[in-house]
Amino acid sequence: MSAAARCVHLVLGADAGALEACLAHRLDGEPVVLAGPGAAQLPRLADDAPAWLHAVAADVEARGLAPWAHAAAGGLLSDAEWARLVLAHEQSLSWA
Repeated sequence: MSAAARCVHLVLGADAGALEACLAHRLDGEPVVLAGPGAAQLPRLADDAPAWLHAVAADVEARGLAPWAHAAAGGLLSDAEWARLVLAHEQSLSWA
């Protein structure tokens, strides 16, 4: 794993400030996962659909955000996949 991919970012807050802070600190190659209330950020990223963006599928579905699921170009993750992604990185940062 490259040094740039040592960290995974977890956006857990629905407030736009959580996403903005995350993106300001994210390095190239680092994945971002929208989870819980953070899934509400999907519509903000729908035009870009970045490959590094993931979202927890159950949170997207629970919030009625399926029309914006394409924004998570990195993929919609099951709970098990989300856990594996976090465990695959040395560090995780949570943004709320």
